[in-house]
Amino acid sequence: MLTGAGTAHAAATLMLISGSQSEQLSPGEAFSNPNFNGWDVVISFGTSSSPGLSPYGLDLADVVETCWSGTGCATDPLEVYLSDTGFTQVALGLGQTYSTTGVGVTTQTAYADPSDTLFGTDTPTSEQIGTVTLTNSGAESEPDNPAVSVGPGAYSLTLVDTYEADNGAGVFYSSDGDIHLPEPGSLVLFASSLSVFGWVSRQRRLA
Repeated sequence: MLTGAGTAHAAATLMLISGSQSEQLSPGEAFSNPNFNGWDVVISFGTSSSPGLSPYGLDLADVVETCWSGTGCATDPLEVYLSDTGFTQVALGLGQTYSTTGVGVTTQTAYADPSDTLFGTDTPTSEQIGTVTLTNSGAESEPDNPAVSVGPGAYSLTLVDTYEADNGAGVFYSSDGDIHLPEPGSLVLFASSLSVFGWVSRQRRLA
C-alpha cells in the first residue's frame, strides 16, 4: 500500500495509461496487473511528504514492468503518474533523481503546479522541473532547477514515468524516482548568477 511520509496528508495518487487503457487508483492504493494493455505491472512503493518536502516531495519506487511481445505494449508505451496536492513548504527550486535497471528506454518528467491541481502537468500554471531519459540500466540526478519556485501557497507535485514500447525487441524495467529540494550548492550558484547579472545591468545603465 502507498503510504504518506513526513507530516500527515492524503496519500499520493497513482494513474496508469497505455494506449486506450487507463486507470486512476484511490489515494494510497498500490497496483498490480499482469495484463495492462500487455504490460505486466507491479507498483509497490510510492510516498508523499506533503505538505513538506523532506526527505523528498514525491518518491515513486519499486516500479516493475515487463512487456509481453505480440500484445498492446508492442506498440503502446506505458505512462505511470504519481501526484499529490497540498504542498506548502517554500522551495527556491526543485530537483529530481531517476534510476532504472532493465532493457529499454524510459523517461521521467517532474512537474510543480501552483494551482494545486492533482496530476497538474498541463495547466496554465504548471512548471516542468526537468526530464531524465535512461537507456537500459542507469541512474541520473537531474540538475536542480532553481527557476521553479513554489510556496507558501499550496501547490501540487507530479512525477510521470514513461516506459517505451517493446517494438518487437523485448523490454523490462525496474525503476525508482523522486522530486526533492535542491542541493545547497545549486542555490548558492543561482544566487551568484543573479548577483552577476544585476552588476552587469547596473554597469550598462551607468555607461
